[in-house]
Amino acid sequence: MLDRTLRCFDLRRKERTVVLYEVPEGQTLLRVAWSHVEPTMIALVAQNSASVVIVDTRKPTIPHSEFHGHTACVNEITWSPSSTHLCSVGDDGAAMIWDVSGQTQREQLETVPALQYNAGSAINGLSWSTICPQWLAITFGKKMQLLRV
Repeated sequence: MLDRTLRCFDLRRKERTVVLYEVPEGQTLLRVAWSHVEPTMIALVAQNSASVVIVDTRKPTIPHSEFHGHTACVNEITWSPSSTHLCSVGDDGAAMIWDVSGQTQREQLETVPALQYNAGSAINGLSWSTICPQWLAITFGKKMQLLRV
């Protein structure tokens, strides 16, 4: 049986746990990315899901916000070094950058990303440079590309 939950454990009392989010029935948790700047914000993706969910650890079980722009499964997510933007890539060949600054609890973000790039085939890897935050690296097929934000 799969658990399907994002949990927070207290290492001082290991029996104590808080369920932060549970993915829908029939899905499993695929990726998790913790914000570099906002320690309470976690982005996550469920397997075979075309959306990205942000959870605020202070208000568990209810998504803080959701992104619904991809037309196929999301494969990877990462926060910008400033954590005001989140990038998602997927099987639709799209790299989408979402502006998450100023969002309030349970606010549904527009389905239009702040920036978008189409690689032409499924993107499997993603990394946002912490040294040069204007650069993203994506991998697809047998290629790696650097994208200037």
